[in-house]
Amino acid sequence: MNFKSFFVGDNEYPLGYALFENEYEYENDAKIRRAAFKAFSDKLREYQYTTAVAYQLQVQKEKTMATLRGFDSVIDSLLFPQKVDRDLYNRQIDRSYNR
Repeated sequence: MNFKSFFVGDNEYPLGYALFENEYEYENDAKIRRAAFKAFSDKLREYQYTTAVAYQLQVQKEKTMATLRGFDSVIDSLLFPQKVDRDLYNRQIDRSYNR
């Protein structure tokens, strides 16, 4: 995906995934932040269906792998390599939502 630079006033700013997510998203200058968001969103919109299909394929792959490996769920499968049991995971999630 080729992100084009965007302009704020006379200044040109390069754009990419990492630049947006690590820098422009947290930019103090609202004009730069908003221009970056618009340019980033416009480019992503061009690929929205491709991204959705790729995500769906990933979800299906994870579900198939979890089933083949005998896990009760995809979450259990993803937690296994980290040696985290489902109860600990659920406690953390519950804590996040109860704040």
